[in-house]
Amino acid sequence: MSLAGVGDPVRFAAKRGGFAVNPRSEAFYNSPQQRTFSFTFDFWPRTAKEASVVNDIIGIFKYNSAPGLNAETLGGVFNTPNYFKISYMHRGDVNTNLNLISACYCTGVSVDYAPDGQPSFFDDGSPVHTKLTVEFVEDRILTKSDIEAGA
Repeated sequence: MSLAGVGDPVRFAAKRGGFAVNPRSEAFYNSPQQRTFSFTFDFWPRTAKEASVVNDIIGIFKYNSAPGLNAETLGGVFNTPNYFKISYMHRGDVNTNLNLISACYCTGVSVDYAPDGQPSFFDDGSPVHTKLTVEFVEDRILTKSDIEAGA
């Protein structure tokens, strides 16, 4: 009698018997990861002047997320990008109902000038709808004491 086409005979017997073999897999803890955060902003400027302000905001994120070149090393070494200090605010104060965020680096800036699928522009060429997504990573790994402190 051939088992060709039947598959794994042990799994077949287990299925018929109504049980499954324990694979005894284990996960090993290597190290924690730094927390990451992503924020998306949907801009709908009403005028070309407001669209210019949106463009300035995007430029601020792009500039501060980029490294510099160290002139003393003739450009062979990068200077780290600027830190961002992010706080969730509520009525002018830090919102204590949400987690605190440590100092972060901005690791990604994505701009979509046609988030509706069809680009549309003001008379000066500025987009009427822009979606900005910025991604951050905290500069250190948090510990239990950080979490107890509200992180």
